[in-house]
Amino acid sequence: MAKPTAQTTFLQAAERDLSRALREGRDTAQARERLAQARSAAEQAQHETQTAQAEFRQDRAERLDSEATAAMFQAQRGILAELDALLPGNEIIVDIVSLHAAALKLAEAQEAQAEAEEQRGVIAEELATLTTREHELQKERTTILAQRRPGDFEQAGRIGLIDADLDDIRAMVADQQNALRAVKAPDLYTSTRVWETAVKNARAAARLALAAELERRLLITAQALKAEANPGGMAGRWRPSPNMRDAAARGVF
Repeated sequence: MAKPTAQTTFLQAAERDLSRALREGRDTAQARERLAQARSAAEQAQHETQTAQAEFRQDRAERLDSEATAAMFQAQRGILAELDALLPGNEIIVDIVSLHAAALKLAEAQEAQAEAEEQRGVIAEELATLTTREHELQKERTTILAQRRPGDFEQAGRIGLIDADLDDIRAMVADQQNALRAVKAPDLYTSTRVWETAVKNARAAARLALAAELERRLLITAQALKAEANPGGMAGRWRPSPNMRDAAARGVF
């Protein structure tokens, strides 16, 4: 539940003032003026909050997109470098759309994980503070009980206050523990696997395209050799090696 702001508290107070004025039959002009001012302030605060939230979401989206784009280009460069080593000057295109989509999901999951860890840290720190205070109160209570004299009403009053404080602190500890359990970390493993699969698929598709290009160039070269060879003879013509014929026949390609 969102915490009340100064503007909403002011608005609630102005609404109560008007209600009292109406019940008591007093002039409501001043109360209505205060209520109008409170409503205006609340609306302005809400607008500012919504604007700030929209700007935050936009900044976050742009930052994550930038991170995803950097990862995408890094993967693309690695794949193209491998292809260029096999066939310099090739014009194979890497599927960067799928790479970017997977990289963005991974960046979002990493961001969510960092936020979840930060939330856990804040809650854990609050729990540590509350637990320390609970131990201090319990120790004080034990000491007072050990030293208490019969009829010491001042000490009895202190015991009662400590018990009330302990009840409140334990309730706060329970709330913080519930909040800690409510913090859900993203499935970073799945997002990482999706990214790795996207890179693997992009590399495989690029290699297939390269194999098709190599085959195309091979056939062009073989046709050129055939055109220049003596008619009816095999000299000067390209023939697949036994290993290649065997591999093609077995369908290993």
